[in-house]
Amino acid sequence: MAAVSACSGSAMPLAKRLRFSVKVSPAYASLLEALGRENPDTKLHVYLITISRAFADTTTSIAYRDLETVTKAELVDMIRDSFDNPVPTGAAGGRPRARAESDVDAVVAVKEKHADGSAHFHLVVKLFEQRRFKIVKQTLRERHFLPSHWSCTHTQLWSAIRYVHVATPKKPIIDAAPAVWTSDSRGLDLVELSRVPFRADAWRKRREKAEGDAAVLEKKAPSFDKLDFYALVLSKHLHTKASLLAYVQDYAPPAAQRFVGKQQRRLLELIEDAQEWADAKDAAVLEKLSDWDILLRAAEGPCPHAPGCCAYAAAAAEIFRQNAATLSKHKLAALLKAGLQHGPSKTCRVPMLIGPSNTGKSTLLYPFDDLFGPKQVFHKPALGSTFALRNIAKGKRFIFWDDYRPVEFAHKDTVPVATFLSLFIGKHTEVQVSQSFSDGNFDVNWQRGVVFTAKEEGLWEPSARVSAEDVRHLRNRVEEFRSTEVITGLKDVDSCAPCMARWIVEGSSAPPSAALPGTAVLPSAPPSPRPSPWPAKVDAHASVAGFAGAMSKAELPVHAVRELFADVSAAGAVHVKELTVADWQSFPSWSKLRPLEARRLLRAAAD
Repeated sequence: MAAVSACSGSAMPLAKRLRFSVKVSPAYASLLEALGRENPDTKLHVYLITISRAFADTTTSIAYRDLETVTKAELVDMIRDSFDNPVPTGAAGGRPRARAESDVDAVVAVKEKHADGSAHFHLVVKLFEQRRFKIVKQTLRERHFLPSHWSCTHTQLWSAIRYVHVATPKKPIIDAAPAVWTSDSRGLDLVELSRVPFRADAWRKRREKAEGDAAVLEKKAPSFDKLDFYALVLSKHLHTKASLLAYVQDYAPPAAQRFVGKQQRRLLELIEDAQEWADAKDAAVLEKLSDWDILLRAAEGPCPHAPGCCAYAAAAAEIFRQNAATLSKHKLAALLKAGLQHGPSKTCRVPMLIGPSNTGKSTLLYPFDDLFGPKQVFHKPALGSTFALRNIAKGKRFIFWDDYRPVEFAHKDTVPVATFLSLFIGKHTEVQVSQSFSDGNFDVNWQRGVVFTAKEEGLWEPSARVSAEDVRHLRNRVEEFRSTEVITGLKDVDSCAPCMARWIVEGSSAPPSAALPGTAVLPSAPPSPRPSPWPAKVDAHASVAGFAGAMSKAELPVHAVRELFADVSAAGAVHVKELTVADWQSFPSWSKLRPLEARRLLRAAAD
């Protein structure tokens, strides 16, 4: 038999290129037609390999193996060896290895019979990286004495597995017990892997062909269904109602025009469904990642702006610089990290950025929408909404309530005090939903990230329905960070998820001492001295001895220090040690302290 294993990339038909010195069974010719020609320059991830005496080269002196004595398991070992340890190609000593480990990810081997009863094998090989097959084919021939044919038409895994594992009218009998090997010992569902995946372009073209065939045969064109609609929208990039209607009117077949005309009121919903269909694979990958892993991946990614031109990175650095005394980047980052990893709890309160307008509170946090996607971030509910929390369990990964006032929302029963307290301490609570879809209640245990922003003026003032004690409980669920300095130019800042992720990662990995209030520093900037945590006028005009030291040890917020100083001065105290516990507790500013702040103050004043 003449050599038939290698075929060039010429356009000459296959039948004219094959020459046999002896009469060849029609089964062999049919096999070659199904497999297609080889192209030595092909570089693929997937190969369909056929081992058969039909490809033996009689012009060589190689004594090929008797395929009747070879097992599928032996063939799997031989093909792996041929990829991982190819024969030397010359003085250089062989092909340089690109990978330290094996190139082979999976192998599927089947045994079949020709019409004359002789055996041949098919192997599907999936590689980690694209690779040419010439040297591997040579190794199979010279080391393992196997003649092979490498199909260059079955380039996708589903196509190759479908050829060896799915019965067809031309090949009704298949190997019921294929040999399967994988690099990580995972199982392979060959039925699933043989299914044709959805591709919008391919789906649309198959439909167009079916319509053409129907016209030739004078048959009715196939009906236009929802998947046909998805394929049209995605392949032609028709993501708005107007662009879709314009295209359908001019270019779509009658069946598509009838479908779109009938569904015109629902087109926006259908277009959204098509986009969800297209994004499903990426969404499935993200579902397997934790929230913190997603942020880490964003931090490792590139900033979409040119180097040094990211307005968000510059704004964030300026916000932390100007508010260094009250807004610790390290403590805020550490709380955000803990929330993303475990959710809020007694030891991990919800970070809340407080301050007047244009101080950068929201600007720092807007990129969370880009990080997780707007649909996966639970935004602030409408004030007075009956079912304000109904969407909290609908695929949400993060809670970002911008300009949120807990007392006002509790007063309006939008987010009641009891619900707030349970929800943001990691405990189970029930939220009200419409009885049209449930029994009226839905059990929620939020264990993901949360962050709030709010204007400080009147934030914690009790109301007719929210008592002072309720306010203290609400306040105990949050950790307040103050941004008091107005930053110009924030209206032109575009969100940047990678840059936000970087300062969170860098800040949360800082040493514990850096997480104390007032130690925020800029990335790549030298450590700055710890500023005073209260206004300069308190230090300059304090007439109460020991007050500054006590406030420093207690690490109280700026507003608390200011109010306490006013009360102590009004009482006529000369030294903090003159004040008893009862004196401290009688001050109006005392009632605004949190329990732990009050405890630290008493301990510091007594030292």
